[in-house]
Amino acid sequence: MPIMSDQRDKRMAICPLLATGMNVSEVAPQTGASRVTVTHVRDEMERKEHMREKSVRTEELVAQVEERVSANPNTSMQALAWETAASRTSMQCLVREDLGMRAYAKQEHPLLSEDTRSKREEHATTLINRLKRVDTSAPTCSPMRSSSPWHNTTIGTIATWY
Repeated sequence: MPIMSDQRDKRMAICPLLATGMNVSEVAPQTGASRVTVTHVRDEMERKEHMREKSVRTEELVAQVEERVSANPNTSMQALAWETAASRTSMQCLVREDLGMRAYAKQEHPLLSEDTRSKREEHATTLINRLKRVDTSAPTCSPMRSSSPWHNTTIGTIATWY
């Protein structure tokens, strides 16, 4: 077998040989890697076998949560997490990213009192009357001071300056 120079290629060649049951001393000369490298790859493979899944957001869990949410949209994140044995934060990510939904708490706004309603109507009427009195033919800039050069200057006059 040809000697491999790239470390990644060596590791890729070591894995299948170790999986067939060969020991470190047999794999090292075939791949051109040192016995220490082969031992490290073997240990890494063993660690990966005993590790749990990194993500609990599997397709099955997504389907299960989607079914529960469609059955009862008012279910809380905490309840969904408890029912599916996932963490609350994992459930939040699943609902937001995988299902494309947003959780919210419905907020109830108080109705307007009669006093507030009458004040709103009064202010609206005042505003409408002010807008009716505006002379649209020659709008003026509001004076800053009576001696201001801007006093009684129309917007049309200002536009011609530029």
